Amino acid sequence: LGGVVEVTTVLADSTYGVSWSERGGPDVAPPAQLGFGTLMADRAAQQLGGRISRSWDAGGLCLDLSLPVDLLAR
Repeated sequence: LGGVVEVTTVLADSTYGVSWSERGGPDVAPPAQLGFGTLMADRAAQQLGGRISRSWDAGGLCLDLSLPVDLLAR
């Protein structure tokens, strides 16, 4: 309890990026196995020509998503 989530976005060249960063919360660890939601997010990013990465740091999850702008504009 008492943690903070910071969400930032950036538009650079032809890529739109979103970063999700949790800090100040309880320590987290990578899951023993990937859940359905994680698999769906990974596949959606891949099908859109993007990429998604996660790291489980002390105090929270950090996630970075990048997608090609041209696919978002359709």
